[in-house]
Amino acid sequence: MAKMRIGDKAERVLELLLGLRNKKIASALASRGFGKDDLEEGFALLRGLTDVSLAVLPPTSPDPAVVTELDRWENTWFPVANATLLRHYPDVHAPVFLHLSQTEGSAVVISVSTLLDRLAALTDPEAGYGPDGEDARALLERRGLTPAVVAEAEELLERVGSLEAPPVELPDLEEENARLAAAEEAMWAWYLEWSEIARSAIKDRSLLRRLGFLSRRRRSASSLGDVGEDVGEDEGEDDEGEDDEASSTSDAA
Repeated sequence: MAKMRIGDKAERVLELLLGLRNKKIASALASRGFGKDDLEEGFALLRGLTDVSLAVLPPTSPDPAVVTELDRWENTWFPVANATLLRHYPDVHAPVFLHLSQTEGSAVVISVSTLLDRLAALTDPEAGYGPDGEDARALLERRGLTPAVVAEAEELLERVGSLEAPPVELPDLEEENARLAAAEEAMWAWYLEWSEIARSAIKDRSLLRRLGFLSRRRRSASSLGDVGEDVGEDEGEDDEGEDDEASSTSDAA
């Protein structure tokens, strides 16, 4: 017997939930104690399964378009700064480019940010560069690395997000898998209870189809697992007394 996937179960539950909002179906199940609280419980269990699933997703990567623009900026200005400082101010070049080189992909976010910080320090009296720092920065500006060009890179970095933000801690996968299994079990138990009760209390084929039972007539009985066989002998029979709303739903099924 093939095991149903969690996505198939969620789809089955959603179909039942949407059908249970029908007044005729709700009225038929009222004698079995079905009410608003039971409907809300079903939706809550389905949402709970979705919440657990989303919790295991990793954080998003920087916008590829922004990374591409930063990479273009790096490819243009890293060589200019490197060559200029190396020839004219080697003592300044050493700390500015210490463990710093051109990169690619998302790593440009770090390399460009580091270069900007070190260039800003050239004119900072407390950084210890002295007159050489001021002169080196002035020469870089003449080479084209102006405040406007620096501002362009800073704006791109802001679009990526704050580099000072703490890294997102991914949830423990073993713990999340256990929560996911528990949420799936609770949701499916709710479905098994009310799907069985619905088939016992409702005989109108149009309403049963609205709940998602008859639409699966062509599946083998074994594929339904604990849910059991679908109600009805012939999917193609014309149903007497179907209301317009149920008819449209069955046609779409």
